[in-house]
Amino acid sequence: MSLSNYRIFGTVKFKIAMWYAALFAVSAGLGFIIFYYLFNLNMLRSSDATLRSNAAEISFEYLTGNRFRRFDKEIPISSISPEILAAFQKKIPGLQPVFAFERDAYGRPLQTVVGHANRRLYELRFESDGSIYNRMLNIADHLTVVQRTFNQKVYGTGSSNIFFRLYRPDGKLLIESETADDVKLENTPFSTEQDIESYIISDKHFRVLTTPMFDGNILEIGRTLEPMLERLNQYSRMFIIAICTVLVLGAFCGWLIARKFMTGVERVSEAAMDIAGGDFSRRVEHGNEGEEIDRLVVTFNRMNDNTEKLLTELRMVTDNIAHDLRTPLTRLRGMVEVSLNAPLDQDSYYEIAGAVSDECSNMLLMLNTMLEITRTGSRPDELRKTELSLNDILQQGFDLIHPLAELKDIEMQISLPPSPLMLTVDKLKIQRMTANLLENAIKFTPAGGTIRLSLETDQAGNAVIKVTDTGCGINAEDQKHIFERFFRSDQSRTLPGNGLGLALVQAIVLAHQGTISVSSELGQGATFMVILPSASP
Repeated sequence: MSLSNYRIFGTVKFKIAMWYAALFAVSAGLGFIIFYYLFNLNMLRSSDATLRSNAAEISFEYLTGNRFRRFDKEIPISSISPEILAAFQKKIPGLQPVFAFERDAYGRPLQTVVGHANRRLYELRFESDGSIYNRMLNIADHLTVVQRTFNQKVYGTGSSNIFFRLYRPDGKLLIESETADDVKLENTPFSTEQDIESYIISDKHFRVLTTPMFDGNILEIGRTLEPMLERLNQYSRMFIIAICTVLVLGAFCGWLIARKFMTGVERVSEAAMDIAGGDFSRRVEHGNEGEEIDRLVVTFNRMNDNTEKLLTELRMVTDNIAHDLRTPLTRLRGMVEVSLNAPLDQDSYYEIAGAVSDECSNMLLMLNTMLEITRTGSRPDELRKTELSLNDILQQGFDLIHPLAELKDIEMQISLPPSPLMLTVDKLKIQRMTANLLENAIKFTPAGGTIRLSLETDQAGNAVIKVTDTGCGINAEDQKHIFERFFRSDQSRTLPGNGLGLALVQAIVLAHQGTISVSSELGQGATFMVILPSASP
């Protein structure tokens, strides 16, 4: 089968696989965006932390010249007593302490503070005799130490990966690190405020920290992001390759999963095509695709059972109609041919006309009964229901049929509850049902027999109507078919009728949401029981 004939791209399996792949692609894309954002953010935070650490180290050397770390221990400014700080600030008005150090001098701590005031740098120390030693520090003496630190950092990281610059307030360069030629420092912006930004310098991505010093000089540190970006690109490529691989495998797995769960639908489709070809015996086998597919299979098989049953009944009804119409039509044709082929007297013509009328009435009655069965069964909502006394309806039916029983010498009995049993029903339909059941009982009960009509209620309050006779009875096999149209048992072959009476009774009962059943033994009579719900819809 060719691809065009199979129309694979229009199948549900293909669409499910594509939707699965699309959903996975969207989810993976969102996951990649989140991963990229978080990795990039973490990369910038790591770079910024390194830049701030370098700036703090260089600021320390810029302010102290790295002279105190050999003999002194750095301590927090808060460790200096407020009295000493007040004395220092009195000595140097406007002093802002930056660093504090402490050393042991003959068992007594000696504290030194480095601070600045009016863009000048001072060193102050509280002597053991209570006096205050102070001197102004020259920043130019510290630049050599700062320059050496610049170069050490560059040597450790790479001249193309990091750079340091120190500017004067007017933007003139004081010192800078030894930087590779491809890092053109003049391309970086210059700022007098503390800031961290990303820039492209010589086609390379740098993260640049700019921080002002106390004297107005500007420290600028730039660190390349290229290794991190390369790592991010590697992770991105790996992630994309993994996504594409999983996407293809996921689409294929989605196809297989959809194919598995669509197997039941395909079985139903194949069975439907066979049925469309005329094979109504076709049924769909049960699988394990899931509850929904199982329910579809069960419903389809049940629907086909009903269809096959209806078609069988239609064929049977058609055959029975043809059989029941053929006999009277043959008689009609015979009478007409006799009247045409031989001259008859006027009385004979009247007799033939009467016979024709009787045959036409019988055929019309049969057709009307069939129409009433169909209409009652297919449109129960059109019943004209009113709340009536079921006692009265049964009594009227009993009185109507009683003369027929007397003509056949059959005893008829009726048993009704003392209180009227009210029920919402179609009066004419229930009367027709009662009459049919009683006529059917009279037909199969011999002279001297008994027919009993009774009404009672069950535990649920439903009305229970029973018609019991002492007739010939019905064998077990025929009991399965007596409510079918045109069905006639062996005992009824010689009796008048067309096999539609009980079919109509069943249609009326079902239209009232009730049930009808029969219990009988051959030669022991029969009992028909009708149960009508107390709250009939």
